[in-house]
Amino acid sequence: MEITEARAKAQDPVECPECGGPATPVHIVTWGHCRPCHTANSRSIQPLRW
Repeated sequence: MEITEARAKAQDPVECPECGGPATPVHIVTWGHCRPCHTANSRSIQPLRW
């Protein structure tokens, strides 16, 4: 699926391949997983520094 096709199907819910949770087609095409998985992955690579 390409980004233009994912944008056209933005209202169709899809399942995250990592956690099985709900995701948008655009997130799956761009990141490969849902927003929570993307956030968790980025936190493991670059933890927040307060």
